[in-house]
Amino acid sequence: LRDYIDGILKFYKSDDIIKDGKTEIQINHLLEELKRITDSEHKVRFNISSDVQLISANETALMQILINLITNAIKYNSKPEIIIDIVITEEESFYNFVVKDNGDGIPKNFLDKIFDLFTVVGVEDRDGNVGTGIGLATVKKIVRNLGGAISVTSTEGVGSTFTFSISKI
Repeated sequence: LRDYIDGILKFYKSDDIIKDGKTEIQINHLLEELKRITDSEHKVRFNISSDVQLISANETALMQILINLITNAIKYNSKPEIIIDIVITEEESFYNFVVKDNGDGIPKNFLDKIFDLFTVVGVEDRDGNVGTGIGLATVKKIVRNLGGAISVTSTEGVGSTFTFSISKI
């Protein structure tokens, strides 16, 4: 119950972080901070590719998106080696991000609902917990508030790829 309440509070407070505005973010620093926060035991192999060195974005919002996607990639991965690929590119009006994992994947019948509030796949993570269905709904809400879009492709047993964009404007 506490997880649901905390999640709902984060979902509705996610609008507040957009008010922080944009800052200049060094991509190398951002990625090192993400590794430190999400992989304190150094069990994940990160493959990072970026043609961008500096972006102007809401750092708090971007971190919340990436932390959620990366921690999900770690939690829902029963393989002995966890691999996460992060790709960052830029277009005239958008920054594009890809977070790809070699995890357990998402069943096809959930792919079109995975970003809906309270939608859970119902499988246990590596710690035996079942999600609340709030995290990815929050991610989608933040991405939309940043003027972008998010999508997912997944194959059970192979992994998932989350692709999202945020507006430069």
